[in-house]
Amino acid sequence: PVYKTVDTKLWSFYLPPGKWTDFTTGIEYEGGKTITGYDVSDYKFPVLVREGGIIPMYPKSYYDDNRFQQKPRDPLTLDIYPSMEKTQFKLFEDDGITYKFKTDSLYNITLIECDPVSRPDAVVINISGQYKGRGYTGMPEKRNYYLTIHGDKPREVFIEEYGLTEIQDISELNNAEDGWHFDPGKNVTRIKVKTKVAKASFSTSIFRGSS
Repeated sequence: PVYKTVDTKLWSFYLPPGKWTDFTTGIEYEGGKTITGYDVSDYKFPVLVREGGIIPMYPKSYYDDNRFQQKPRDPLTLDIYPSMEKTQFKLFEDDGITYKFKTDSLYNITLIECDPVSRPDAVVINISGQYKGRGYTGMPEKRNYYLTIHGDKPREVFIEEYGLTEIQDISELNNAEDGWHFDPGKNVTRIKVKTKVAKASFSTSIFRGSS
């Protein structure tokens, strides 16, 4: 938290070993050393993600006085930073109000796996929509996914055996049923997945190499 005004606009801090990506700018850093001259002007803070990280995100939303989320938990955006090893994230969801997740096992766990090693030519994202749990009151029947994959531009992108179309304009991707777009400025591939049953399991393959 910001609790004191200072004149310093450049920070220095130590990064543990590994490859790190600035969450805001997409700039990559090698860890195991002190990073100097990090710009913190305009309330910009060092939020860095280590390779292998998987960050699930809902749309921005407020909660009312009864703790109800004012916007649906859709689409689900998965911000993924592939490494040289398999990594996973278990997304736990429940009604957000009661203790039925504990007393009645009314919850849902979605398993997200990033597998860069099983195929020599692709990074594979495996999503299990109902990996564990009995579901919960208010659980959506369907879910839309956006995948943000950090790394070089892929040759092709497939959902199961279905090849997605590359879309040059990000606004067109947002309006499309599915597809993918590469942002060279941030070196990320954005993938829109056709609406799925929330409990469904599927794989997305991002094939390496230029098209």
